[in-house]
Amino acid sequence: MNRFILKFYLVFITIISLTFFSLIFFQKNAMEKEHETRMFAEQQIRGNDFDEFSFHRLPPPKEKPKEPPLAIPIIVILGISSVFVCVVLSHINKHYIKPLLTIQGNVRKIKDGSLDVDFETKSRDKNMVDTFDTMNEMVQGLKQREKLQNNYIRNLVHDLRAPVIAQERAMEILSDEMKDNQLVEGMTKNNDAYLKMINSIIESFSHDDIEIEKMDFDFSKLADTVVDALKPMAKAKNIELRTAIQDKLTVWADYLSFNRIIMNLVSNAIENIDSNKTVTIEAKKNPKTTVITIVDNGKGMKEEEKENLFNKHLKENLGGKKSVSGIGLSIVYDLVEKNGGSIRVESEENKYTKFIIELNNEEENDKA
Repeated sequence: MNRFILKFYLVFITIISLTFFSLIFFQKNAMEKEHETRMFAEQQIRGNDFDEFSFHRLPPPKEKPKEPPLAIPIIVILGISSVFVCVVLSHINKHYIKPLLTIQGNVRKIKDGSLDVDFETKSRDKNMVDTFDTMNEMVQGLKQREKLQNNYIRNLVHDLRAPVIAQERAMEILSDEMKDNQLVEGMTKNNDAYLKMINSIIESFSHDDIEIEKMDFDFSKLADTVVDALKPMAKAKNIELRTAIQDKLTVWADYLSFNRIIMNLVSNAIENIDSNKTVTIEAKKNPKTTVITIVDNGKGMKEEEKENLFNKHLKENLGGKKSVSGIGLSIVYDLVEKNGGSIRVESEENKYTKFIIELNNEEENDKA
């Protein structure tokens, strides 16, 4: 029973209870006054010289009532009314309130960019059922439209990738022949940025088809692989890559997808912190979970920047350095979820940014 129904029921019970006790109170007072009047009249008659006939005409004095006779009927009425109101409120809750709350929750998900919703209701109200059918048709239409758009974008990006790669090869030849040429260096950097963007978009469309095959693997080796791959990128900004991993730590997850997760988070940290900083990969195993942390000592983020950090439909400013697409972090979020884990971000301006991944251990997965 939701809060609205509960509040309505409590208000009803309060009103009925106050009415009940008020009636009993007033009835009790009236009976006490009647008793006092009769006792006073009896005393007056006994004190005066009335004849015996007049004395016997007075009704016999009543004992002081203990409980008003109205109490039992009102208790019965109160009980019946409560049951009736419960039935009515339960009907309203099932056929109207809950369906409306379901619609509200699903619409919020659609607003946030997720079409993974299903409008289901137990209501037998025809108008409510028709509304749910219409909403389901709308979602199916949006899914179909999104699928067509994704196919179009995927094909378009693949077509764009070929000339950019060809241009990259040409830039390498020019760089060899025209060393220290600022124009060539600028063109090379721009081309690299375009290629990264294209690869990121392609990756965002391909990760949905990934099959997760969990296994126990040595996380230290994975971290070393990521560090070795990103050393040139870090060296260009004089950023130190560190690891702080518990001895003999193993992770129960899909190796390939987790390699992408850590690679993405570390490269993202390198891109968005200033020179002469550090990025650290940390990991430790608790009794039930394994916690992996990617932390940097960069500029951090504001609270409003963290709210939609994993939303692929928005662009976020990470650390105030530059605006980057949220596609990469949305992939990280989805892959962590596919591995049965969770990810969150902690950050403080001008101090640090920390991405925290939490995974169930193998034995905990077996229990589930």
